[in-house]
Amino acid sequence: MVILLKIRITKKTVLCILLPYILVVASPLYFLLPAGIFELESKLAEAEISRNVVLWLFDAFLWIFIVSLALILAMFYFIIKRKRQVIAIMFILLLLPMVIISPANAYQYTQSERKTPLAKVVIIITFDGTRADVFWKVGEFFIETKKESVWARRISCTYPTMTHPNHLSIFTGTWPQVHGDELNPGETRRFWIIRSHNPSRVEDIFSVAKKYGIITAMFTATMLPNVIKEYPDYVYRPINDEDGVNHFIEFIEENIDDIKRFGLLAFLHLDEPDRNLHEHGTFSQEYEIAIRTDAERVRRIMNKIYSLGIENDTVVIVTADHGGYGRGHGMVFPTLVSEVPLWMWGKCLKRGIELGGLRLVDIAAIVSFTLGIPKPNHCIGIVPYRIFNETLLRTLREIENPIEAEKNELQRVLFQEYCEIILYLTIVYLMIALLFLLMILLKRERARITKK
Repeated sequence: MVILLKIRITKKTVLCILLPYILVVASPLYFLLPAGIFELESKLAEAEISRNVVLWLFDAFLWIFIVSLALILAMFYFIIKRKRQVIAIMFILLLLPMVIISPANAYQYTQSERKTPLAKVVIIITFDGTRADVFWKVGEFFIETKKESVWARRISCTYPTMTHPNHLSIFTGTWPQVHGDELNPGETRRFWIIRSHNPSRVEDIFSVAKKYGIITAMFTATMLPNVIKEYPDYVYRPINDEDGVNHFIEFIEENIDDIKRFGLLAFLHLDEPDRNLHEHGTFSQEYEIAIRTDAERVRRIMNKIYSLGIENDTVVIVTADHGGYGRGHGMVFPTLVSEVPLWMWGKCLKRGIELGGLRLVDIAAIVSFTLGIPKPNHCIGIVPYRIFNETLLRTLREIENPIEAEKNELQRVLFQEYCEIILYLTIVYLMIALLFLLMILLKRERARITKK
């Protein structure tokens, strides 16, 4: 700190530092401007993508910052002989990781009695690695059923744009920086300084559902069941998507009586789009065929729901954990891979409703609201009330004005998104400003030594 105080702060220096920062802080204010319900939903997806971008910038710039700072401090230590000042700066910088690794703020909710469910069966299906634009281009079943469903052209995944973190965000309703799992199992830290794979440290919708006697089941080849708070009642690890869908249908058939009695929260993971993404790329015919084929598998599931007579008490949610660009998605610029599709069907939902956009973290809130159970205790997701049958909202949830209720939720979370964006932008900007000030001081110190 002493060495920084020796810099003569001129008006020019102040302007060079403050004016860009003012612009940085002001630009996301767009998300807080009043708007209609559809535009607010769209802003929410855009705000989440913006948050992903600033986190990506933080991860990318952290390497540059560490290397640049090491070189500058080495010059102070070995050339200018300012050893005490170097130690002081390093001590101050030790505080930076405390800011970086501290979990983001999250709202906590008090557990309450279960309300009458709007549907007793909720099925979540994810198309791993599926871009929103390709989904709506080749997913014939979803295109055909737009008038019978609730859908969004795109919603936003979280950051890092990887399978494990985003699935846990679906289940917990919060960001990876809160639930704690920011990397796929078995991955190294080749791109990240501070991110790692960890068991979830917060509650999830499966754990909450089990408390209320709802049957829980997962059909996934990943290690997701091992990292959520409480192991589901039933877990099956399919060898491919066809095997997963077949076994899922068999499970429903064999347990239909218990499902009708206790309800069901099920998750089905279809990962062939992601496999083809990495092998052939997102612009390949193989990638499109994988998505189209999985869409037809969902059609089979829907036909089975009707044949078992549970269509009036079921909600199906189809989305993706992340998109892709070329053959990658992990450290790709977030605007290229953050947009994923959303398709929801159920008798408690209105028909032919298009949402402006949402986030993956909102799915846990929608599931909880549908089943009549509390949100997971760190869930930051919102419920788009306008998609539900208004009679059910009035009689079972005492919501008279769903548009106004949703607007209030949207305004709250948009402010939260704004604060998150500013937080990480400020950290990045402080790193840049510190390097800028140290470079000025280094230049002046070298000039002073040269004069001597």
